[in-house]
Amino acid sequence: MPKYTKKSRTNGSKKLSAQLSIMISAMLILVFTVFILAAVLMSKSALSEAISSDFSNNSEKNAAKVQGTFDEAASLGKNLQFYMDRMYQLYDMQTKFDTVDKTTFRSDVCGQYILAINKDIEDYVANTIKSAVTNNPDIMAAGLFFDKYAFDPSIEEYAVYIQESNIEKFVSIPYSEYSTADYYKVALETQKPYFTEPYDFNGTKMVSGCYPIVFNGKSQGVVSVDINVSNFNRYAVSTDTYPTLFNEILTDQSTVVFDSTGLSGEYVGMNTSDFIKNASDVKKIMDGYAAKAPFALITTGNNGQKVNRFYYPVTAGEQTWWSLTSLDSSDMNKATTSLIFLLIVIAAVSLIIIVIITIMILRRKISPINQVVMAAENIVHGDLDINLNVQSNDEIGQLAHSFSQMSASLRKIILDIGYLLNEMSQGNFVVKTSCEDKYVGNYHNILTAVHNINTKLSDTLGQINQASDQVFAGSEQVSAGAQALSQGATEQASSVEELAATINEINGQVKETAVNAQQASEVVSRAGLEVENCDRQMQELNTAMNRISQKSGEIGKIIKTIEDIAFQTNILALNAAVEAARAGSAGKGFAVVADEVRNLASKSAEAAKNTTMLIEDSIQAVENGTKLTAGTTESLKKVVESTMVIKTAVGRISQATGEQASNLNQVTTGVDQISSVVQTNSATAEESAAASEELSGQSQMLKNLISQFKLKDKS
Repeated sequence: MPKYTKKSRTNGSKKLSAQLSIMISAMLILVFTVFILAAVLMSKSALSEAISSDFSNNSEKNAAKVQGTFDEAASLGKNLQFYMDRMYQLYDMQTKFDTVDKTTFRSDVCGQYILAINKDIEDYVANTIKSAVTNNPDIMAAGLFFDKYAFDPSIEEYAVYIQESNIEKFVSIPYSEYSTADYYKVALETQKPYFTEPYDFNGTKMVSGCYPIVFNGKSQGVVSVDINVSNFNRYAVSTDTYPTLFNEILTDQSTVVFDSTGLSGEYVGMNTSDFIKNASDVKKIMDGYAAKAPFALITTGNNGQKVNRFYYPVTAGEQTWWSLTSLDSSDMNKATTSLIFLLIVIAAVSLIIIVIITIMILRRKISPINQVVMAAENIVHGDLDINLNVQSNDEIGQLAHSFSQMSASLRKIILDIGYLLNEMSQGNFVVKTSCEDKYVGNYHNILTAVHNINTKLSDTLGQINQASDQVFAGSEQVSAGAQALSQGATEQASSVEELAATINEINGQVKETAVNAQQASEVVSRAGLEVENCDRQMQELNTAMNRISQKSGEIGKIIKTIEDIAFQTNILALNAAVEAARAGSAGKGFAVVADEVRNLASKSAEAAKNTTMLIEDSIQAVENGTKLTAGTTESLKKVVESTMVIKTAVGRISQATGEQASNLNQVTTGVDQISSVVQTNSATAEESAAASEELSGQSQMLKNLISQFKLKDKS
């Protein structure tokens, strides 16, 4: 057995201070982790919400600026629209009352002479457009485009168009050019305000707000206000904090009107679907358009980058356009990521400091437990010589003191138990404890158990001593009885073998009888079938005889009829002879015929009489045959019945013989089993005799052993 060393035990296990440090550190890490996660999630949510709100506000501000531009254009368009409506009403009234001023003036636009009222319109429109283009940087040009003869009855084509670049010059645009353009055609046909898709005009990207001039339900022309899309660039937001931030203005069909990243206008006219290939993202955008309310979403760009998009509606005539503020998600979440990293660093440093302080305190407070652990290890290995030097008055100090007392008590108790057991091993069962006062509490159960062992062993050994005497006496009787049993079993086995041989011989004879009975049963069965067949044939013969008798009777009736005919014929012949005699010579021939007829009648009567006698003999013979057949049939019936009785009896004999053979087989088997058991009993009796002799010797030896012990007196 290897020698125990304190070092070998302590190095193989973790100290309590280390375990508690690990547990507390793990709990602190868990708590701090949960706290950090909660703080991170709350901070991320709050910061993301604030950033989203900021960009949403940015989108709203840009939308407001764009809306202002569209409102300026709408104001000019609606002003001219309203003015033209009044002038059409005035011209219509003058026409009704025939007060139209027929004076004409040369038009500055087309160079032709126009009515005074139309000259006023031309001057007002020109001045209004010049003022709007000059004072509003968002409006680059404006104009009025009339349908044929709609401005002046004498002029087919008329259009007023003034540009910012040359404000004093009227640009003349032919009807064939603007009649098919969207800025004219759509507003004219729908009679509703309309903003065009971005288009190129002389190298400039622009959109046009179009307002129809309608009088008496008929479209007369269109007011067009042009906006240079590059002017929206002054609304774009750029910042070093968010490099990927950009702004867009989009139509209701998601066509790009302005893009802050494309100052040269290369993105104008493209569609959002050209930048976003994910069909589901495009659908989400179009669904947001349909709601006509501000919305935000995250899409995936062609490069796989997540992009945050903030949409705000802008009213453009009857349409809803959109102001978009957009930036990459990674760029948007930079501040959130930095905050999260800062929180994690602060929490990690704080956690490390707290864990270090906790470990130092635990090691200082728990170090006395090491002495208690070493003492416990010594006790485990049988060393109860414990000396603990712990000065602490807390629970650990109390534990050390109690541990010292426990080891001292255990040492005395173990020494006393060793003494008691050693004395009992020497056969001394009257020994007593030397420190009964130490057996307190649960220790008293140990003392009680030792006393019980002492008492039980003493009583048991005494009983064994008595039993050995009884076993010795009984073994002698068993030995004698076993020998007698063995001899009787041997004789019984011989008799059983002879009985088994006799039963086997009887069994063979019974089996042979059963086979013969089975054969006799089969022969009787075949004879019965033949007798039944004869009986059936006799019945058929009896039936045939009855039919012959019946037919003979019918033939007798026929013969009787023939006799009657012969008798009548004979009388007729006699009458004919008498008549022939009366006739004399004339009747001689007739007399000859009558004589022949009489002879024939006589022969017929004689033949009938002979036939009748033969038939009567046949009928008599048939009746005798019928009686004999009936007797034979009755005898055959009795033979059949007797045969069936014999058949049944032979079958029962065959069955009983088979059952006897089976029963004899069972008897043979039982006798064989009895023979085997008798032989086994004989062998067992011999073994019992030998065992009883051995038991007698062992009981004597046991008695000698018991005599060595000092047993308690039961009295």
